[in-house]
Amino acid sequence: MKAKLNVIKNWEFEEFELTGTSFKYSPTGCKGMVARSEDEIVFWTYHFAQKCSGVLWVKDEVSRWIPSPEPKEQQDVWEDPVLLSCDRGILLVCPASKSLWWMPQMDGEWIPIPMDNWCAQGIPKPVAVTGSQGVFPIVCRVDNSADATNSFTSLTVDFETMTAHWAESGSCVYSKAGTRQTHLAAVERAGGNFAQADFHYNYPMIGSILEQNGQFYAFLESSTINPAGLSLMGYYWYLELEENGLFKKKLWGKDNLSRLPGKHGMRGKFSGDRTCLILSPIFKNDDWKGKQKVLRLSDLVLIDLAMPHGYASFHVLDVWGNRAFLSDEKDKLVLCEMTLE
Repeated sequence: MKAKLNVIKNWEFEEFELTGTSFKYSPTGCKGMVARSEDEIVFWTYHFAQKCSGVLWVKDEVSRWIPSPEPKEQQDVWEDPVLLSCDRGILLVCPASKSLWWMPQMDGEWIPIPMDNWCAQGIPKPVAVTGSQGVFPIVCRVDNSADATNSFTSLTVDFETMTAHWAESGSCVYSKAGTRQTHLAAVERAGGNFAQADFHYNYPMIGSILEQNGQFYAFLESSTINPAGLSLMGYYWYLELEENGLFKKKLWGKDNLSRLPGKHGMRGKFSGDRTCLILSPIFKNDDWKGKQKVLRLSDLVLIDLAMPHGYASFHVLDVWGNRAFLSDEKDKLVLCEMTLE
């Protein structure tokens, strides 16, 4: 199946760095934004003139820059906030200050939401996500690799009582129960320090995660953080996970990439409307020729994307319905209509 993209609207934000690190070099690259409707998208980004980070909220003809609510003295470049979206507005999880902030609408102000605990294992990573019914799955890291996305947990927010609660435990991802048991035993011997565990485990990197009716779904991007200087990534998979991190069911993907000629690797991000996976090849030598595709979650149909003339180098950031948001990964943002052919 094929979808043709036609330009509807262009924006240029010269004072901002819209996407940060390229998707090629990190599992968090180009994932700090989330679409909220067919003409609305929110970025966690950096303002060059003000020399600070915050939220850029774009909706139709209106855009608003909102500085981070986190006090500057508490901010940490290694612990960027996580942008969350839902039908009640946007939220910001700030790992450095261990705080949670809510903004109900575009013209609102940051409202703190108390949490009765904190992320049990690891540090939340800046992979934006759309939550449902107050539940937000969060990608985390548990070792010393700054860009690792090797565990997950969930945050539940009650907007009526203005309280939030983290799951009692988080988990890495495992294909076998025996491996999980051996790894966690080693972590326990190390006093809970994953980096000092005496069992070497090649953690699968979680590129994106989704929770639906208590079930977790993830896109795994092999165990390689930055494949740019390497010859391969081992696999990529869209799958259903148990809450304890064990594989429940592989749904789409590919194993044994090392047996194929050339370099291979894939990034994946669940769309803001939770209907598809946006797939981004890291290399250009396979049959995809480096071109992005969309995997429709309802029937696992792979959709080729025909980019607008003159926009071949642009990157699809997010999808909502039949709209796609594109960027040059610098300061340009484009809204396109997607028409299935």
